[in-house]
Amino acid sequence: MNFDMVFPMKMIRNLLALFLLVLAGSTHAQNSQAANLNIYLDGTETAKVGDVVTLVIEVSPKTEWHVYSAIASEEGVYRPAELGWEIDSRGFEATGALKEEGHMVSRMDDVLGGTVRYYKDKVQFTIAVKVTEPKLKLVGYFDYMACNEFQCIPFTAEFSLEAEIKE
Repeated sequence: MNFDMVFPMKMIRNLLALFLLVLAGSTHAQNSQAANLNIYLDGTETAKVGDVVTLVIEVSPKTEWHVYSAIASEEGVYRPAELGWEIDSRGFEATGALKEEGHMVSRMDDVLGGTVRYYKDKVQFTIAVKVTEPKLKLVGYFDYMACNEFQCIPFTAEFSLEAEIKE
């Protein structure tokens, strides 16, 4: 094989790998610049099988950023926040819809052509889960959209939470 052909191919492959690493790092940096997340279970300390506990997702947008609501726009102008479960979750049944609490801004956005609902300050998304077995394991993801004046970025926060519950 010709040395002149091998060297450029290796250089191109290395540059591509470097580019992908920088891209992955910049996405993580954008996420940490956009919002802080805290995901936890509330009420497991005293819960028994059959009781209801709460999955809590706290999202605190950074200055100049906002996070869209889980309530979809009638016009479909933004991607609402969404909670999903992975197959290896066990020991619970979700009871009801994802709820949210915080100071929501709801307004008509002429640029997007519809009503937008978002939070500029801390918002707490919650869902009640009924415990069905002593070993509770919630594995899932929380998709949300964070925006500032210049850009909107979709994010996914994955989580895995376990708890031992009294029978």
